[in-house]
Amino acid sequence: MRLSPVFSRTGTAAAGLLAVALAGAVPALADGARPQASGPESGGQYREVFYPDGHPRLVKGKPDKPTPVDHLRASGVATIQKTGPDTNRFVIVIVGDGYTSGQQGAFDKNAGQLMNTLFKVSPYKQYKKLFNIYRVNVDSSVSGVSGDPKQSVKKKTPLGMHFYCDGIQRLLCANDDAANSYAARASSDINEVVAIANSTTYGGAGGPLTSVAGGNASAGQILPHEMGHTTGKLGDEYDYPYAKASGGPEPAYPNVTKAAAASMKKGKRKWYRWLSAKSPSGGKVGAYAGANYYKKGFNRPTKDSIMRTLGRAFDPVGREAMITGFWRDVNPIDSAKDNKATVARDDTLWVKTVPVGVRVAWWVDKKYIKSTVGKKSLNLTQFKLKPGAKHWVTATVKDPTGWVRNEANRTKYMYQRVTWTVRP
Repeated sequence: MRLSPVFSRTGTAAAGLLAVALAGAVPALADGARPQASGPESGGQYREVFYPDGHPRLVKGKPDKPTPVDHLRASGVATIQKTGPDTNRFVIVIVGDGYTSGQQGAFDKNAGQLMNTLFKVSPYKQYKKLFNIYRVNVDSSVSGVSGDPKQSVKKKTPLGMHFYCDGIQRLLCANDDAANSYAARASSDINEVVAIANSTTYGGAGGPLTSVAGGNASAGQILPHEMGHTTGKLGDEYDYPYAKASGGPEPAYPNVTKAAAASMKKGKRKWYRWLSAKSPSGGKVGAYAGANYYKKGFNRPTKDSIMRTLGRAFDPVGREAMITGFWRDVNPIDSAKDNKATVARDDTLWVKTVPVGVRVAWWVDKKYIKSTVGKKSLNLTQFKLKPGAKHWVTATVKDPTGWVRNEANRTKYMYQRVTWTVRP
């Protein structure tokens, strides 16, 4: 969240890139924790690998040798979408690798296709205007990336992208530091960096940096899943490669639990608010066996969702987690009339909200003014405020979406207010 001193809001600030864990030791898995993150050069680690059938897998790879990168040379930065200041938007920066100067048009097209795929998925679609999106064109001296079409292919590219990361063919990694250096040319306030390789081979990797093959039509399905981890703090819902989990604490993920539906409902835990609700992927929300890489021991909310199979929809639990994640990094109010000094009784107060479906309401001396709901400005003359006494005017802005049922999170992340003192 990025808060201006002008505004007040319930909750604490938590800005910056959110790390998602994609690799770690087996004992951590047995305790119900998502494997811990590590770079491409970590040895003997477990990785989430993507396959064309849409089913991610957890695979243990071999130590990966560092990949040399070419010197930095960005040919330009372009704005794909900008709806407000980066300081109050969810910022995605896309960088390319293995595209020569003559292939930058292909990179532009691949970046556009990737974003089109992302924003066809709910709730990205409904909250698209909370995003600022940039593209950084990077000229490569060679076309393509290492490991494509076979492991023996070696190419020195600006981001060092390569298949066979950790010895796994479809695991497509990049040099995170190089990618972040390029991305920083577009913005100093970034939530998600996406590296696109000039390749038609299906593959990718996730984490603070998401890597995809730009020329593969299905690769765009990886990004919404990976942002499910980074933005929604969701766990994986597929149930392989392990049989049965035992011991360990309850997972922190909002979409993974050890509890049965009846236990959740009785204890008002996890997704109890959504039990029996219909899911966009079919069926109803309950507690289905198999999640967090185990067939038994962990339950998921629905039979299937994008956190289990790429190309599926977020179920109601995941959808709410994503919306909450968007609002962790964006305030409902972009700006407002200065409230640091007192205002006059005939002044006009105003708020500028983010360009999504938020609701504005006004209070004068703690009295709710129903006739002003939805108005972004308020002339105080109509209230005939008595001279010689202080008065207070408050504007509140919140996201009223029915896709969120946790009212504590709505208040914490999706609600904001600003109060002015009127001169005696």
